[in-house]
Amino acid sequence: MRDNGWRTRDGSLADYFFGGVKGQMNCACKKDNSCYNGLDCNCNAGDSTERQDGGFSSYKDDLPVTTFLNGDTGMTL
Repeated sequence: MRDNGWRTRDGSLADYFFGGVKGQMNCACKKDNSCYNGLDCNCNAGDSTERQDGGFSSYKDDLPVTTFLNGDTGMTL
């Protein structure tokens, strides 16, 4: 999740992606060890292969998503 993220209902930067574990900066694939090359999210691979991360939020107090941040700016969020 270095270059991607989202903001919660109160504007805070979320510390997980949907399906991931809150507070661990990861995605759903990390929970079942299916992330590419042991990464926390497939989107962190940084190669030319298209990969996907997906899941649902189990933390309803964080919803709705108010901002989605996506891009490679050369800095971490």
